[in-house]
Amino acid sequence: MLRLRRTFAILGMIGLSTALSSCVTSEKYAAAQEALKGSPALRQELVDHCLKTSHVVGEERRMLAKVANVSANAPLEKILCTRVTNALASGRLSYSDFQSMEFGHVTPGLIRALQDR
Repeated sequence: MLRLRRTFAILGMIGLSTALSSCVTSEKYAAAQEALKGSPALRQELVDHCLKTSHVVGEERRMLAKVANVSANAPLEKILCTRVTNALASGRLSYSDFQSMEFGHVTPGLIRALQDR
C-alpha cells in the first residue's frame, strides 16, 4: 500500500495541481472546469504544462502503467496528463478528487480518470 500511495503522490507532481495552484477553491475549480470544457486550446496548454513538470521512472512508472492499463513503454506522462485533464474538463474528476490528488491520496474518481473511464 505504501508503494501505491507513493506512486499516486507522483500525480501531485504531474503538473495539474501546480498548474491550477494549491489553494484552489471549489468555485475556482468549477470555473476552471468550465473553461477547460469549452476550450481545446486551454486543455492542450494544461497537458503541455503537465508534461513539462512530470517525469515518472522505475517502479512508479511500472505501477502507474498497470493502473492506467497501458504498456510500460507507452508515453505514460502524455497519457496520464491527457486523461486527467480530460477528466477534469468533463467533470469526471471532482473537486474532492483533485484535492486528494494533491496530497497523493487515491480516490475512485482518480482511478477512473487514469483508466480513461
